[in-house]
Amino acid sequence: MKIVHLSDLHCTSPLFVSQWGDAVVSYLEEARPDLTVVTGDLTMDGRRDEYRRALLFLARLRTRSLLVVPGNHDTRNGGYLRFEEVFGTRFPTYTDETVVICGVDSSQPDLDVGHVGRSTLAQMADMMSIPGRTRILAVHHHLVPIPGDDPENPIPDNAEEVLKLCSDAGVDIVLAGHGHRPHFCSHGSTRLVTAGSATLLRPGGQDYPSFNVIRIERDTFCLQHVDVTGGWGTQTIATTKVRHGVTVGTTRPRVMPPMPFEVEEFHTQIPEENWRYRLGVPQTLDFPSARD
Repeated sequence: MKIVHLSDLHCTSPLFVSQWGDAVVSYLEEARPDLTVVTGDLTMDGRRDEYRRALLFLARLRTRSLLVVPGNHDTRNGGYLRFEEVFGTRFPTYTDETVVICGVDSSQPDLDVGHVGRSTLAQMADMMSIPGRTRILAVHHHLVPIPGDDPENPIPDNAEEVLKLCSDAGVDIVLAGHGHRPHFCSHGSTRLVTAGSATLLRPGGQDYPSFNVIRIERDTFCLQHVDVTGGWGTQTIATTKVRHGVTVGTTRPRVMPPMPFEVEEFHTQIPEENWRYRLGVPQTLDFPSARD
């Protein structure tokens, strides 16, 4: 199964770089993922016209399925109500024979700090009790501090409680965003995957626009990192075994011991394997550079 993980597109921001958005669209057109997960902040202020513009962008993505959770920007100015009008729910779910994904709204209206309600935690635990699948949580706010991140992007005020539930429920992967900075780490047996922004220019920042590609095959989780500007190409960040939860009785999962993961050296794929070459797009593109 191939999952593309996007976050913090901020389609209505003056810092949104349309060329980078076009590159994301081109990648998905070539890759045709089974699922695209967007972990929030499609808009800047959650207004109705902003949601229309964000939907125009999402409509261009060639993906078999789409799962979207709101971010703190999306719920501003009553935007959480508009999000529900557009997407149907702030707590989407996705299941197939390979994965079970639970989307959670960690935002609070007109506040930047995240919080996951206790009732949501209970529902999440019940959802994750489905056996024999890789268990994934999709949430906007990253659950651990990210090195070099802006201190104004704090973790949720009950992040420790959410992490404990992830451990108890046997969550394999947590997909998040919020910090506009890619990051990968493990918390026990749970892999925490944070996406950068693939479309937003950050003046003075040292980051590059990027998104994540996750492949789950034969109990193996492979995380790849795509630099939208083409400078780094596609890099394999980590490969690890994922453990499928085994239920005891009918409700409580048996949490397996943590499995080791191997972090590979950053490397750019050879040109023949680089998606830009497969698309016939030159490696050097006339895009604004986020490194400047």
